[in-house]
Amino acid sequence: MHSCLFCGVPGLPNPGDYAHVDFQYWNANCQDASQTFSSSIYPMLTAVRNRGVEVHVIMGDTGVNSKGFHQETPEAIHFYASGITNSKYIDSLDLLEQPPDKVLIFEHEIKSQQMKWSFQNLDSLINE
Repeated sequence: MHSCLFCGVPGLPNPGDYAHVDFQYWNANCQDASQTFSSSIYPMLTAVRNRGVEVHVIMGDTGVNSKGFHQETPEAIHFYASGITNSKYIDSLDLLEQPPDKVLIFEHEIKSQQMKWSFQNLDSLINE
């Protein structure tokens, strides 16, 4: 997903700590304004996890506050967030003061059924 809807997810910090938006009032449907991500979508993710399926939720658009965020909930659901912001700094001095942009990379090892992940510097992906 693009924007942060994770307000109220058990075990996660306030989204304002790692994302530059916190849509705490985002509604999951039009019928009931009290249905948020944590009250309607998160229970479905938990049900999938309880069936033995690994669940990874990925969000972007965090680059202003965090170049890489990962946390696992008590239900063993993984939440990731990353973002790229350096293009927002027009002044080259401002750009030099920013931490390097990072991207989230997953590697799925088929034989071992292991999912590995890491945040890598964006510039490390450039082939020279």
